[in-house]
Amino acid sequence: QIPIFAAGSLANLLTCLVLLLPTALSDNPFLLTLMFFSSYIGILNLLPVWPLDGGKIIILLMQKIFPEKKSKYYLAATSTLLAVPFGVFAVVEQNVVIGIDVLLIYSFSIWALSITESDNDCR
Repeated sequence: QIPIFAAGSLANLLTCLVLLLPTALSDNPFLLTLMFFSSYIGILNLLPVWPLDGGKIIILLMQKIFPEKKSKYYLAATSTLLAVPFGVFAVVEQNVVIGIDVLLIYSFSIWALSITESDNDCR
């Protein structure tokens, strides 16, 4: 399952690499924008946050060490903590796209954390 989850992000990053040469040879702003968003989505999707593919990969790896409930709790807590530096970056850079992404990640993480905390045996 891990290669399946990684395939989407790798396809985005491969698209970015394929567009690198044509973008460097021409001054086409569309190619530059396409390359930027392709790389942004590929990297964002690999973050270790639950609804994203990176989170699914991490949860599969963590379940080899911890029970399923504990793995989900740790991933939700990590996702919540990960949202903080991205939020600071979004404010400093005044980037609305990253700000919206952080808000979604943080909201989902708090929700997932509240669900996993309701189980007494998850810690």
